Amino acid sequence: MAGIRSVKDLGALVDTSMVDDFLDELLPESVDWRHLVTRYPLPSLAVAAAAGFWLARSRSQMVLAALGSYVAASVGEAVGQLGEQIEHAEHARRH
Repeated sequence: MAGIRSVKDLGALVDTSMVDDFLDELLPESVDWRHLVTRYPLPSLAVAAAAGFWLARSRSQMVLAALGSYVAASVGEAVGQLGEQIEHAEHARRH
């Protein structure tokens, strides 16, 4: 990762939409977490690390189940898209 020099560079490599959606559903609409993270990055990082540590220690089975469900859904979606692409390519080849 030699080309990464800032958090913005790292953000360009990571799909954050899943995290955004999760936080939007988890927190009340009145909490503008994007503003808070931008305004207070180090405390936000500390809170995220503490929450991750707590989840890993106390809810590891729940986290693993959620992660497994997410991976299964993602794989299913990718397989579905691949099937559609194959059907489209076969259709285009026949016509």
